[in-house]
Amino acid sequence: MITERIVIIGANSAGVSAASAARKMDLKAEITLLSEEEYWPYSRCGLPYVLSDEIPRFRELTLFSSSYYRMMKQDLRIDTIAKSIDLKNRNVQLEKREGERESIEYNALILCTCASPFIPWIMGIYERGVFTLRSIGDGRNIPEWIKKALFLQISLTHNTKYHSLKNQ
Repeated sequence: MITERIVIIGANSAGVSAASAARKMDLKAEITLLSEEEYWPYSRCGLPYVLSDEIPRFRELTLFSSSYYRMMKQDLRIDTIAKSIDLKNRNVQLEKREGERESIEYNALILCTCASPFIPWIMGIYERGVFTLRSIGDGRNIPEWIKKALFLQISLTHNTKYHSLKNQ
């Protein structure tokens, strides 16, 4: 019997869910999750809440600990970029951030590569002081003064919603 080799490019929520579903379908499959980020898979939805201090640290957004991936027999590789996919020979060329390269074979390939922020063409959009928020890395690069303004905005939104519901 041939062992299934499943490679999942994108260790975000969708990638982790795909890996869990694959494990339920095949207890012996070799499952590899690839993430170009340096962080363990996390909930992107919580990023604004870390910036506004409603969630204390970015690491609180982590989906699962390393013991989960070991228990599920999933090979999670962070800081790893899928440089190319050879569909004919069924392999993925990988590169670690340090430059180390590797090729891994697969029987099944799942792409869960997320999106990138849409940045509209607005005069001055590429000036200093304009930020996007899609990753923990983005969040760490946002200056403290913007985080305080975001906290104020989220607090006002919560208070407005609370008082609106209370007065109905």
